[in-house]
Amino acid sequence: MKSIHLLQLLKSRSKLILLFIAMLTSQISIACSCHNGFTICSLFEKEIDFVLVKVKVIEVVEHAGYDHSIFLEVEKNLRPEFALTDTIELVGGITAACHSTFKYLQPGEIRYMAINQPNNNVIDLNTIPVSSDTYWRHAPFLCGITVFNEVDDLIVGPISDDIRSYPKDIFDRDAENCQFKPSELGEKFCPTITIYPNPIIDNYIYFEDIGTNLINNVTIFTTNGQLVVQHEGPLEELELRLPEIDENLIIMEYYCGTTKHIEKLYVHR
Repeated sequence: MKSIHLLQLLKSRSKLILLFIAMLTSQISIACSCHNGFTICSLFEKEIDFVLVKVKVIEVVEHAGYDHSIFLEVEKNLRPEFALTDTIELVGGITAACHSTFKYLQPGEIRYMAINQPNNNVIDLNTIPVSSDTYWRHAPFLCGITVFNEVDDLIVGPISDDIRSYPKDIFDRDAENCQFKPSELGEKFCPTITIYPNPIIDNYIYFEDIGTNLINNVTIFTTNGQLVVQHEGPLEELELRLPEIDENLIIMEYYCGTTKHIEKLYVHR
């Protein structure tokens, strides 16, 4: 009887352990399930504490295990109400759930970073060797930091629900209180958009990739006014497939931002 009772007890404890693991895994999964993360403007709208900085990468220092620190020189603090030191340290790695990593960043790179809830750390910083007591230190959650890329003259990343890239020369100005305007993109990039090929080959039309959803509401028709293609809303794929048509010349109307454009396109036969 004792052996049967012991076996039942072990089974009961095993179920509790499995249940605990399942709950823990679920919590980690939920915590790490940030999908597209956050946008700069969403942080303003929700009045969440965050840091927005322009930084220069100084160096990456390895710690025991997989943890590492990246040291950054703050070139500009775009949220001066949150005080930072001239040099800041971000701790990354994979030894904790939802831990960020910064090993892909190289010394000398200039980056913009948005750090959500900068007072909450994913790990206990007391476990990481202190390089300097004077540096602001933070171990951000995976979903708690966005590192923006610089592509040509654009800062690229989740700026707002409608804006994923913005002219670099006015980014700092409009970052204050989320004053980003889609019209700024149109004025800068719409006049230089390339549509190709012309003549059209294989029934496909492509728009030059300018890193944003400026192209919208595309209508194509024949010279006799017959509708060929109509696409409402943003053209996210930046390409259109035409049906088989017996025409040598077609007319395309489209909007770049809020400005209407008309193009004549020839069809190769």
